Amino acid sequence: MFKKIAFIICTLLLTPLCANAQAANACNVLKAHEGWDDALKASTQKYHVSAGAIMAIIDQESRFKANAHNGPYLGYAQASPQTWAWFLRSSKIGAKSRSDFAASAMFVGWHFNAMHDKLGISLSNVKSQYLAYKLGVGGYMKGGNKSAHAITAKVAKRAAAFNLQLSDCGF
Repeated sequence: MFKKIAFIICTLLLTPLCANAQAANACNVLKAHEGWDDALKASTQKYHVSAGAIMAIIDQESRFKANAHNGPYLGYAQASPQTWAWFLRSSKIGAKSRSDFAASAMFVGWHFNAMHDKLGISLSNVKSQYLAYKLGVGGYMKGGNKSAHAITAKVAKRAAAFNLQLSDCGF
């Protein structure tokens, strides 16, 4: 109950103060955003990537903010223009914005599959998948640095927690 109240306060009243806070509960995030559950289900069904993994990556990248940006990286998934264009061409979902949650959820699932095909990373290996997501193919092949590995471990842990939460709320 406390987490739900805190989430509502952060969402409605203290958005500027909570803007960089990571989501505490995946079920609360989905309840607060109509249609996101359907978007996650569509991505998990199409790409066979867990909803918790998709949510953990979007949480890490943008804190679920549609307008998040860091240089050329934009939207929920913080995709680069080049990688987003590659995704749109190969997925054939049409001209979608990086600030579209459904498209971003599809992007994360698609990216996991692209890295599985290029690098042989298991779809369930969130830690290695996120390392490839952050560093790209070349950076992943070089192994990354300690800070990159520390972040990937946190994302993998959050993905597992989100998956447990989602199973508890009937996702």
